[in-house]
Amino acid sequence: MKSDLKLSEVDTVADPTKLTQIGWGPKSDPTPIIPPNQPANLTPVTEGAGTVTLKWDKPSNGSTGGYVRNYLIQRRDKDNGEFGPWRVVDTGYHEIAQMSAPPPPTPLAEASRRKPHTPLHSSTRSLLPQQTQMEYRVKASNAAGESLPSNVATVVL
Repeated sequence: MKSDLKLSEVDTVADPTKLTQIGWGPKSDPTPIIPPNQPANLTPVTEGAGTVTLKWDKPSNGSTGGYVRNYLIQRRDKDNGEFGPWRVVDTGYHEIAQMSAPPPPTPLAEASRRKPHTPLHSSTRSLLPQQTQMEYRVKASNAAGESLPSNVATVVL
């Protein structure tokens, strides 16, 4: 049957309107892929000891947005009173994600942040993040590109 249909298509290449007799129409131009619309309503559902569960609404496809292949979850941490750059911390296929706090800094990482010739203080200090403030946002993605970012959700772990 498949070969018969293909033969019909070949036989009618000069007059594509004949395809309507068998329920077909002329070939349409391919539809370009477009990036998805932006996810909405990002909220932290639960916050716990070093973890947060984020939930958001799927973007509406409508006539202005493409399908969603996956989501990019981005985070930026507050360090010394200022937020750092956004970076992708996870990807997913569903509108929910459980995230963990960033790993605690190591003594080597702490030392590398100091200016040269700055003495390391001998006071006792916990290396675990205490009341770490982070911001999350989500982007939808497909083969055409990324959406605009969702709203920002701020959490303190």
